Amino acid sequence: MHATAFLDIIRPAGSQHMQEHGPAVSRFITATGKKYEAELDIFLASYKSNPGLEKIIRPMQEKIKEYLSWLGWVNWNTALMGPVLFSEWEDVTERLALASMAYVSGRFIDDGFDDHQNFKGHQRTLVGFLRDQFPGRPDHEACVQSVFVGFHLFHHVLRRMEELGHAEASRELSSLFNIASIGLLSECQAGDALEPGTYFQIVRRKSVAYNMMLYKPFLQGVEPVVRNVLLQLLGEMDELSQVINDLNDVEEDSQKGSMNILTHVMQPSGMINNEIAPRLQKLHELLQLLPQPVRNASAAMLMNLKLEKIISSENARAGNHPGAAIDKALEYLLASQNSAGEFQTYWSENMDMQPANAISSPFITGMILLALSSVNDKRVQIISERGLAFLKKRRKSNGFFSFLEQGMDDDLDDTCLLNFLLQQNENEKACYFQLAEHISHSPTRGSLFYTWVRDKSN
Repeated sequence: MHATAFLDIIRPAGSQHMQEHGPAVSRFITATGKKYEAELDIFLASYKSNPGLEKIIRPMQEKIKEYLSWLGWVNWNTALMGPVLFSEWEDVTERLALASMAYVSGRFIDDGFDDHQNFKGHQRTLVGFLRDQFPGRPDHEACVQSVFVGFHLFHHVLRRMEELGHAEASRELSSLFNIASIGLLSECQAGDALEPGTYFQIVRRKSVAYNMMLYKPFLQGVEPVVRNVLLQLLGEMDELSQVINDLNDVEEDSQKGSMNILTHVMQPSGMINNEIAPRLQKLHELLQLLPQPVRNASAAMLMNLKLEKIISSENARAGNHPGAAIDKALEYLLASQNSAGEFQTYWSENMDMQPANAISSPFITGMILLALSSVNDKRVQIISERGLAFLKKRRKSNGFFSFLEQGMDDDLDDTCLLNFLLQQNENEKACYFQLAEHISHSPTRGSLFYTWVRDKSN
């Protein structure tokens, strides 16, 4: 199955899920987040139980708290299924909160193994923090301490799950951690050339088993047939996600010498037909085995796969390269975008646009970025980075936008479109869920929202 056809199937199903259950998903995420923060405080209390050492340990403890709190978004994709699988949320949100802590313990370990000083440029890791705090010390010390904190956190989670009556979830986490550990160590020892079977054994043990640390505790109590199908689907999704990530990260991985299917296993020409298309077909078949509400929620999860570059690659293989007109348009747009990242908008009282008056409209810039989103070209990346920086500066503190910078009230179509664009390029999602919650309580006529936002709080 081609990525374009797959996206055409899951997009309406995922959109239907968010339309019907979006506010409930937001509440589920909020409930899980509160338990997650409460459990973090319990974990970090162990760092405060030695008054004589408080001054020494406090900076590190505060950084651990900051990093763990920021990583609270890791369960949001999983939580999309919460409202359609569970009527009672107390136990499942508690399990998911603790499973999320076990999951992020792996981030500390991975940061130490791979010397990550920041998380994809968005957040300073504990490794980076310790390097800044103690610049004269050997580099490996920060890495070792990050790994140690990860193990400390993981074992704390296992104890907490036992204490709270989630013994089965605790056993599953322990088993999955063992499996993921084998994958992590195998990746470290792998050579430069791997058989496809070996590559996917590593992926299943490192990436898939790691993500199952979220899924399996979360899905406890779900009807067994549905649970088994979901676990198959999620495993297939995570294998495919790793292949797609390899396609997107091939240059970075090549520089680091990291394992990548394109450099260690096969050439790009065989990748889509041999790996991606069959996996998309398998996901499609598994979706059909699920009840419709669960199928739609799963489709919403699958929409977070980064399929755009796959679609561009498919088009290129089919000979659908951007023509001269698109090439000329990209050159024009690149030259027309101002230093702030905006595409200037003009208006006039006359049909011939004479005289033309300049006016600022974030909407116009957003529409151009949206139109370019499926074009695989380095110029598009430059245009998008500039445009997104402009939109982020123009977004109001409450998340709203208006069509024109001045003289118009905020409106929902601009707000939703422009935040959609920004959300695709940010790991920090909390503000978007808060905005969605705000909008969900806005006045409606029937099932339709009003265009203009004119309440007193805005």
